[in-house]
Amino acid sequence: MPELKRALEIDPTVTLPRIGFFFYFARQYDEAIRRDLKLLEATPNFSLAHLTLGLAYEQKKDFSRAIPELKRAIELSGDRIFPAYLAHAYAVSGKTREARRILEELKQPSGKSYVYAWAIALVYAGLGEKDRAMEWLEKAYRNHDHDLAFLQVWPHFAPLLSDPRFPHLLRHINLPPQASSASSLCRISADPHGFYPDWG
Repeated sequence: MPELKRALEIDPTVTLPRIGFFFYFARQYDEAIRRDLKLLEATPNFSLAHLTLGLAYEQKKDFSRAIPELKRAIELSGDRIFPAYLAHAYAVSGKTREARRILEELKQPSGKSYVYAWAIALVYAGLGEKDRAMEWLEKAYRNHDHDLAFLQVWPHFAPLLSDPRFPHLLRHINLPPQASSASSLCRISADPHGFYPDWG
């Protein structure tokens, strides 16, 4: 985080590939949107920028902008997890039929593709089905899903914070009950492939 702060002090217009995630995980959604829009001016087909832009719009409950951005991210990336974010946006915006359709697709492995329990849990969290969300998070733990490294920073899982099973799961994977600061969120999001849970 100090390097990012220094870069922004030198040049407030600096654009980094994952900059939207820095501000998204810090809950600075307006800044995440501003940075992603700037990034997309230079690289309009960058799927990750469309993803984080859609995620930030969703947190602001601007679903008319969030859903198209998430769809565009899916079109550009082909990533099998990305539809889970769209399903979550559908769920929290009241379009539960669309959310459940995607949910069923996520449960079906395609060819050699892996069924991502973490992604399924995320959709159930959006649908308000806490027991099913926890069930699939526990499956993700057993499967060693690397996305659990971000479990305590995703706003999608905030509804589970009051469930005693959630902090218990965090302890199992050696994560603090809550992220301690915006800087720790940014450190994690800066290099998602270099930060993994301690599976014990």
